[in-house]
Amino acid sequence: MTTHDVIREFHADNVKYLELRSTPREVDGRMSKLQYCETIIKEIIAAQEDSDLDIHVNLLLSIDRRKLECFESTVQLYYNLKKIYPDIVVGLDISGDPRINDITCIIPQLVKLRENNVKVTIHLAEVLNFDETLNFLKYIPDRIGHGTFIHPTTGGHETLMKQLSLTPQPVEVCLTSNIISGSVTSYNKHQARYLHESNIPIILCTDDKGVFFMHFVT
Repeated sequence: MTTHDVIREFHADNVKYLELRSTPREVDGRMSKLQYCETIIKEIIAAQEDSDLDIHVNLLLSIDRRKLECFESTVQLYYNLKKIYPDIVVGLDISGDPRINDITCIIPQLVKLRENNVKVTIHLAEVLNFDETLNFLKYIPDRIGHGTFIHPTTGGHETLMKQLSLTPQPVEVCLTSNIISGSVTSYNKHQARYLHESNIPIILCTDDKGVFFMHFVT
């Protein structure tokens, strides 16, 4: 039901390309991670077959940085689903509470994924973490989520910005959620402005639609 509603709400907003991201979940005795993912995928397929919906929908499997012990199993789940649904399952997402864990330890594994042509987007620099941010900028992910503390104007560092400029990686910017969460003080001072002015590609995105919409309304 949630997947059904989200797709139709984005369609109503005239969104033409939608990437849903979700961390595979399981409930003992009721639902496996595979069943969880296939439930989402079946609803995506139903939306693609609905002639009234002019929207293309793909799925990324998310890996929570708080639960790095699930890294390998999620990667294997991605490979299994990619074989069955190659036009729907398009990549992996590394996200979660940016204050928890040093995730530079997974860079060697991410390099191997790249060798297998697996696309990865990483939520990066949501808080100021110079070493982690620099190491991942050098790794060159396919896309960066948020990138709040990269540009020196927004609390980042010249070294980080210089590294990003060497290999301009697209940055997914979520303006509304950054304002509501307080990581950015105003739209005029949002990192999207400074990245755009520095010729860094930006992608306008949303964060969790339900959470931030309800927060905004209340």
